[in-house]
Amino acid sequence: MGLRGSTSHPLFNLSHEDEAIRDLFNEHDFRVALSLAIDRQDLNDTLLGGLGEIRQPIPTEASDYYIEGGGQQHLDHDVDEANRLLDGLGLERGANGMRTLPDGSPLSLVVISRLDGAGVSIADVLSRVVRYWAEVGIDLTHQPMDNTLYTETYMSNDFDIDLSDVFKTDNWDLEPVWYVPISAGSHSCPAFGQWYESGGTDGIEPTDEFKDILATWERLIAAPSDEERIEAGRQIVQQHEDNLYVIGIIAPAFQPVIVSNDIRNVRDDEPILSYFHGRELFTKPEQLYFTDGT
Repeated sequence: MGLRGSTSHPLFNLSHEDEAIRDLFNEHDFRVALSLAIDRQDLNDTLLGGLGEIRQPIPTEASDYYIEGGGQQHLDHDVDEANRLLDGLGLERGANGMRTLPDGSPLSLVVISRLDGAGVSIADVLSRVVRYWAEVGIDLTHQPMDNTLYTETYMSNDFDIDLSDVFKTDNWDLEPVWYVPISAGSHSCPAFGQWYESGGTDGIEPTDEFKDILATWERLIAAPSDEERIEAGRQIVQQHEDNLYVIGIIAPAFQPVIVSNDIRNVRDDEPILSYFHGRELFTKPEQLYFTDGT
């Protein structure tokens, strides 16, 4: 059965309340450097037995919005290039080997996440990311939270980095906050979403890049034809591809579903395992029945 989600990925708060951190996170070279610092093959081998898919979190070939060759940029583990990019941003190393902001203050970041649930352990992923980023001088601390506090924290724009599932979302326009900051539900720039949702009275005014994405989104939802909708959606995806707003790590290649021999009429295709499609709808439980198992 196919998986439409992925392991958790780092989402920098591009609408950070601290202007210095916000400016840094909005530097393309910074995001690329931290992507190159991650040893995805090590993660894949140790956490997924080498079966994972290494790619950036944008739509797959199954999506109307797929772009040819998408999701393959900045995936190599290249510590030298990562250090070169970070040096170029003026992030010098202090006596402890960790980098400082251009004004000399420590660059110490906190990544928030939900408490571990099913699947690949968030703590296991982050323990390795902390180590990889320390190699290039980035001081990272993990702060797990229960679901209520986690949601309140990211929606109030009070975080540095959010580690969250980023759906490949072949139908991402059903839940656009992963790609377009239309509300405080945006995991990568909630204050931009607040600004858009409130008509500019709350939040933080988006950068020109995200204003472009929002304008393209408005064209998408008002498109009079599928052709124009798809064109607008691919434009948004291409902007994510070019700018690496979200760093991908790895995704499981498949999601097994174990079914008892006592149950019949279980569908054998690959329904999209995404909650906004409605689990009861795609499993068709009204068609299931039990036998004696023989």
